[in-house]
Amino acid sequence: MKNIHPHYKFVEWSSPEELHQETLNWLSELRFIKDEIQFLNSLIENYTLNLISGEIYKKSFRVITELSKEDKVLKELLKEVAAHSNKMEILVDGEDQIQEEKAFKVEHHALKIKVLSYESDFRKTKKEIFMLIKRIMKAQKQKRLLN
Repeated sequence: MKNIHPHYKFVEWSSPEELHQETLNWLSELRFIKDEIQFLNSLIENYTLNLISGEIYKKSFRVITELSKEDKVLKELLKEVAAHSNKMEILVDGEDQIQEEKAFKVEHHALKIKVLSYESDFRKTKKEIFMLIKRIMKAQKQKRLLN
């Protein structure tokens, strides 16, 4: 994963509502990525023969393997973000639990870095898959024009 370091001060001074909204945004984005992975897998199935043949086999194998790994990471990340969202009560329960609140914000910051890094890695993999499929589609179009 690529190193992304948002500033901790933003998390430290954020209100519980802002942290909750950010967590909901992460969940929404990660669920959307889950749908995108299903689409990409379907796309890969449709072009399997072309992906495993010829000169692009090694690259396509690497990219497809990466997508599979990212799908596994996504499942764990979704669970982690959902569990984090459930811990939000610490900030709004009305009790002063300074250590627990600080630990929650530290966890929130670490999770923020993890989510941003995952999104960046996924975008890179998605772009590579689209480039491979684009290359295959161009080759197919050229063959049709020649025939």
